Amino acid sequence: MEEAATPQPEDVGAGADPFPITEEDAAAVEALPSDVEAAVLHLRELNPLGGLVLRDHVYSVIENRTRVDAELRRLRQENRIRIMHVPPSSARLMSGEVAIVLAEDLQAALDAVARVGSGKSVSTSPDNAALLGRFRCQVLDRCTATSVTQAAIEELLEGGQTSAKKRKRLGCCGEEIKRLIASGFLRPRRDVDAFEQEAFWFSVPAMGPFVQSLAAGRAEVLAMIKRTARKELRLRDLEKRSLKKSLLKAAILVTDLAVRGDVSKMDSAFGPVLRLSVASSS
Repeated sequence: MEEAATPQPEDVGAGADPFPITEEDAAAVEALPSDVEAAVLHLRELNPLGGLVLRDHVYSVIENRTRVDAELRRLRQENRIRIMHVPPSSARLMSGEVAIVLAEDLQAALDAVARVGSGKSVSTSPDNAALLGRFRCQVLDRCTATSVTQAAIEELLEGGQTSAKKRKRLGCCGEEIKRLIASGFLRPRRDVDAFEQEAFWFSVPAMGPFVQSLAAGRAEVLAMIKRTARKELRLRDLEKRSLKKSLLKAAILVTDLAVRGDVSKMDSAFGPVLRLSVASSS
């Protein structure tokens, strides 16, 4: 009498994947930030003032500038970040740099101003909250550029309608634009020669404090190094000190000064050392 054959597990084909990737796995991988996004997120954590990140600082993390610019352009077009012009200060320390703001940080700033105002006599009335909501949905969601002309923002605030009735109301947009400037979300462009009409930079309320703190922090750290006998300062000594004129962390200021060529960062037996560049020592 023949014995019954013992059931065998199905043979796995030579080309079969024993650990197939599910749709959930694929979605999770897709959601992972790129190297450029990861760099922006890391640098953002170093800035308590609105999460602003200078593009030059991203270059210090990822040296391939072409790759960085292409990725930032993609993220901007997808409205995941905003690229913003940094206003120059009166000091040599600022020179029209470019900052990156995450869309979520911009939304948080809009919500905060709608809730408590900007501290510049900006009303927290329902009308102002409604204006900020229209600005977010009808302007920011549709225009990802760094600036916008007055005619374009008036049309966007009106929902893209340019009928005679709407054009009569465009005069009201002038007051709304003034309120957006007072709230810190628009800044008049001073290089008006490049345009046939008035234009505005997109901005955030934290831009002013960030510029002031960055310029002051640069000057303060450079002054510390200049006061040393050898024009050098150990990084750990800098990190122990409390900056008096800047709210930014020492780490972001060191990155900034190194990117600008004001200092060089070297290894030593006592840890990283910051050395003043020849140009900055004069």
